[in-house]
Amino acid sequence: MKIKKSIRIVLGILLLGVLLVVFANVILKSIASPYLKKEITKINKEKEYILSVEDFNINIFPGRISLEGLSIKPKEEFLDSLVNGTAKERTLKAISISKVTFSG
Repeated sequence: MKIKKSIRIVLGILLLGVLLVVFANVILKSIASPYLKKEITKINKEKEYILSVEDFNINIFPGRISLEGLSIKPKEEFLDSLVNGTAKERTLKAISISKVTFSG
């Protein structure tokens, strides 16, 4: 009887481990996505440009993080200085990147 109970406990732990691995991407994305949004909001308040990301994906099996629909545009007040010619020497008008992938 003790052997059957031990086998059930081990199988239960293995099943829980498999489920955790399967849902790890979902769990990590739900943790990292609010953090990424918070950091982007912080950057947008401090800088002259507005950074935006359409989609954020994590895949732990190949060790990859990807950002899709990345764009950087100047804020309206900074855009006015670009039009008037009073902006800094080196400025960006806009950048749009379809996908950036980090692997490791």
